[in-house]
Amino acid sequence: MKRFLIHSSIFATSLFLIYISLHFLSKYVSSAPPENDYMAAMIDKHQRALDLGPPRIIIAGGSNIAFNIDSEKVQQELNLPTVNLGLNIGLGIHYILNEIEDIAQEGDIIFLFPTWFTGLTGTYNLQKHTVNHFPKSSKYFRFNLHEELKIHAERTRNHVRNIIVSLIINRSINRAPKVAAPLEGMYSRDNFNEFGDFEGHHDESPPEDLGQRLIYEYKYWEGISVLNGFYNKMMDRGIHMFYFFPAYPKKEFEKNRSALENFRNDLKNDLKIPQIIEPDAFLFSEDLFFDTTFHLNKEGRKLRTEILIEHLHSNADFNALVNELVNKRSIDNNEHKP
Repeated sequence: MKRFLIHSSIFATSLFLIYISLHFLSKYVSSAPPENDYMAAMIDKHQRALDLGPPRIIIAGGSNIAFNIDSEKVQQELNLPTVNLGLNIGLGIHYILNEIEDIAQEGDIIFLFPTWFTGLTGTYNLQKHTVNHFPKSSKYFRFNLHEELKIHAERTRNHVRNIIVSLIINRSINRAPKVAAPLEGMYSRDNFNEFGDFEGHHDESPPEDLGQRLIYEYKYWEGISVLNGFYNKMMDRGIHMFYFFPAYPKKEFEKNRSALENFRNDLKNDLKIPQIIEPDAFLFSEDLFFDTTFHLNKEGRKLRTEILIEHLHSNADFNALVNELVNKRSIDNNEHKP
């Protein structure tokens, strides 16, 4: 028994040393994430938010809002500087709210645009990928050892495979040139404008069919209680929040009508965050979408922004709030002039 334990210990130690050696060897072929990666746009969005200072309008959500709003037009119409933080809803509600909490200050207005039944925790791989570009974002999600080990093992396995193939047969594992998927290069940092809106698809031809044609099953959304707690926290800090529904194809809404109407009713009954606009206002024909059921094309973005602004202007309470903040910003700016 003693001999077995000794041999087992030696074997385990040997495997561990081999793994560590291969891990460090793999670093020699690792490459830094490309600076023009889509998620690297978070750097520019945060810098704009910092440069603007409060009071301002902060638009938050996923790619559904990165693609679907003209923030410059919102800024012009409401006379408050505006930044669009939207990138990818796969980051999760907790991540997005933590990001808002990190940026928002007294007097800010938050426009929150989740999708239907948005997940709370998000996709860990995507969150870690974003950290590679914007290290500060590591505090927007929880460390997960199990997911870390999975990512680390997969990365090391891929690097080691490439090293072995390169050393043994002296050629790349991928002899044929890589063919980029349609629109792959479109999703990049430099296709965001200075306000944080994505515009890279405006001159592109759309694919033949829309992606993300989903079937929703109704379940009471646990995000409601999370949002209510966050709203109370923001109100205590003098930060204002408004909830908005996503742009969505009419046909897809009809297909999921039962689940989505129940979702809407739950928000209407239980969500504390003000909802100025009904979801029907943002239901559009499919010819106004680009590549997925959540991404509008250039014409769709224009129409959606016009509808948003029209409803905001017609809401007396919202207009009173905006006028108050515009005056405050004007006074603050005059006081800071030399």
